[in-house]
Amino acid sequence: MLRPTLMDLSICNATSDDCFPIADLIYSVDGDITDNLSWRQFTVAMDHDVVIGCGRLKDFGHFQEVASIAVCEKYRKQNVGSHIVGMLINKTNKPVYLTCEDKTIYFFTQLGFVVTKKIPVELEPKLEKYPSAKNVMVLNR
Repeated sequence: MLRPTLMDLSICNATSDDCFPIADLIYSVDGDITDNLSWRQFTVAMDHDVVIGCGRLKDFGHFQEVASIAVCEKYRKQNVGSHIVGMLINKTNKPVYLTCEDKTIYFFTQLGFVVTKKIPVELEPKLEKYPSAKNVMVLNR
C-alpha cells in the first residue's frame, strides 16, 4: 500500500466539524482530552476530508503552549506532526512552551525547542496530572 505524500495532505485551521475527529485522535494517543477542547485552538492535517493529525496552541496570556499533538498511526514518520507544530508556532510571537515524554524530546528538539528548568507556574498542574510528560521545553527563537 502506498503512503500518501505531504503534497496529498493539507494543514489548516480546524473547523467545528473537526471536534469529534480531534477528540478521537487525542484519545488514541492517550492525550489530554479533559482540558477544555475547543476546535478554535486547533490546527489539523487533512487527507482529503479526513482529519489525520492535530495540535493546538493554548494561550496563557504571557506565553502559549503547544499541546495535544496527535497523528494517525499510518501517517506517522511523514513530517505531518512537524508541519502541524510549525504552523502552530508561526501563529504567535509569544514564548512557546510544551510538556512531553522522554521519547519525544528529540522530535521537538528538531523543531527548535530546548528542555528548560524554568517552568511557568501554569504548567505545573499538568506535570502533576501527566507524570510521564515530565519534560518542559521552550521554543528557542
